[in-house]
Amino acid sequence: MKSRNIAIADLGGHDLSLPMIEHGSGRPEVLIINNLHGNEITGFYVLDALLRELPNSIQGRLRIIPCANLLGLVAKQRANPLDGADLNRGFPPSDKERGVQAAIKRVLLELSGSAQVLIDLHTFTRPSLSAVLRLPHPPKQSRTLERCLAVLNVETVIDIPDNFEERPVQSALGFALVQKGVTVIPIEFPPAHCVKDNAEIESFAAGLLSALAELGLMKKIVKREQHVPPSFLRQQVISDASGLFLPTATLRQSVMVGDVLGFLIHPRSVTKTPVVSPYRGMLFELAQRQMIVFGDKIATVARSSGSKA
Repeated sequence: MKSRNIAIADLGGHDLSLPMIEHGSGRPEVLIINNLHGNEITGFYVLDALLRELPNSIQGRLRIIPCANLLGLVAKQRANPLDGADLNRGFPPSDKERGVQAAIKRVLLELSGSAQVLIDLHTFTRPSLSAVLRLPHPPKQSRTLERCLAVLNVETVIDIPDNFEERPVQSALGFALVQKGVTVIPIEFPPAHCVKDNAEIESFAAGLLSALAELGLMKKIVKREQHVPPSFLRQQVISDASGLFLPTATLRQSVMVGDVLGFLIHPRSVTKTPVVSPYRGMLFELAQRQMIVFGDKIATVARSSGSKA
């Protein structure tokens, strides 16, 4: 296993480069990218546990970018602080696009293009369940994805259909790579402060290790049970007011239309207004005690992929 840096830009004497960990050679080739969003950090702890368990030799090539957004990480913010750009949007960059974020995107596309599989590690910003986002793939890539879903140790699968309504997400790196024939596995972990203990981190790492075995990089790990987690479509609850959120519902709770998820405490009057669910399903994601501004997402209510809204 070796490490190197991929040059991106010289920022007035400060070298901006992407760190890369490389292990093995040949095919199959798998790329893991972590921390495209600077404030999403659970993946670092999972990678730490994964690297401790990774065999000394593997069949094929594994490359890991442990931190794709170094500036965002240091600034503790989602986007690149130089230009406010989201490094997981705007793929592929146009020929005329300039700046640090465009340079990073081109490098990520080049690195990803030679891999059969991309594992893209993210972190939800609100207390949540763990999930794989299942992007629409052609049949061959779908079979590869399903094998990995059965061993990844996540709680849910969130289906992202072809007609996905969140248009900005359609310009994410994963969507661009699926079009190029790459199998893309975006994993969303709970926020680091919401992870129960080290055992949960180790479980996520063990799932990644099992997925690498399924992809042919090492001998398969025998597991007692292998099953694809239940799949859902996500329905986002967006606030139409501002205030301090006081949650009263809990994750995994079944909710109906009109059920109270919590209250907004108005700063001027310290009076409370209920926040009700416009959907039915399972409470997948819920804001904690924090300031909510008009237009912010408060919760995600997941409904079974086979059910009607």
